[in-house]
Amino acid sequence: MSTIPLTALTMRVPRHTLIAITMVIFVVSQAAATFAPTFLTLGLTRLICALAHGVFWSILGPITARLAPPGQAGRATAMVFIGNSLAIVGGVPLGTAIGQWLGWRVAIGVTAAAGAICVLLLARVLPKLDPLPHDRETRVGAQLRASIAIIREPRVAMLCAITLLLVIGHFAAYTYIAPLARRDGDLQGAGLSALLLGYGATALVASYAVGRFVDRRPGPALTVLLAVMAVSVAALAPVLGTVPTVVATLLWGGAFCAIPVCFASAVLRIAPRAGTRRPRCRWCRSRSASAAARSSASGSPRPATSAPCRSSRRRWPWSP
Repeated sequence: MSTIPLTALTMRVPRHTLIAITMVIFVVSQAAATFAPTFLTLGLTRLICALAHGVFWSILGPITARLAPPGQAGRATAMVFIGNSLAIVGGVPLGTAIGQWLGWRVAIGVTAAAGAICVLLLARVLPKLDPLPHDRETRVGAQLRASIAIIREPRVAMLCAITLLLVIGHFAAYTYIAPLARRDGDLQGAGLSALLLGYGATALVASYAVGRFVDRRPGPALTVLLAVMAVSVAALAPVLGTVPTVVATLLWGGAFCAIPVCFASAVLRIAPRAGTRRPRCRWCRSRSASAAARSSASGSPRPATSAPCRSSRRRWPWSP
């Protein structure tokens, strides 16, 4: 709930500075959590970290699109999301091992140190990215109102609804992945750890593979991934044995972790075209107030051509 207003309030901040600030907040909050004397203090540090986390992911896609070569924003976004998959494959097991070996405070402290290294790398390699001219000229209040009004855009609203249902369904099922693996495949201990490691490894492969053609055919890619995820999760309901359980879990991990690549690419396609336009009908005029924020949030210049009316649009929200 905080990401939209915080992103709007920071639109005038240079992008390279803002992403570095979010990482600094992450490092400071993790360092504070390492030495938290009470549970309340620990909870407050996690809340502050979550606020910065939301802004970080909201600007990461547009920054990637600005740095990517023309026509390769989707592939570049996929490469960025591979980092998230790498964290699942290596970071989570490593953090768990450190926590069990030396305690949770040491594990969080190591995370803070790794974040500090990332801040230094960002300062060194990320080029200067000034805010777009439209963002500099727009008042903060107008920016905030426009960012909230973006939900009224039908295709953006549909993507948000799909994302909400997808994430709720995924984590509701993922909560029971260990019991299901034990029941269906008799996987415990090292076997369960290997399965979860394979889950993350499949996510790496799928994210890379989807990134190779998401710029050309985002709609079919997302449709196939959603279908694979639905079938694989449903396949875990009956007791099928070890091999089907492993295959279904791996397909589930690959599909779910590759879907955000398609979502990010879809938003970057929708937002620029949802910028300034000449309303052609009453229905279109009702959405024109949110045009500026949608264009600026995408990190792309606003197009000069007007968008078609609802009657002439394609069915899918991620269609080019």
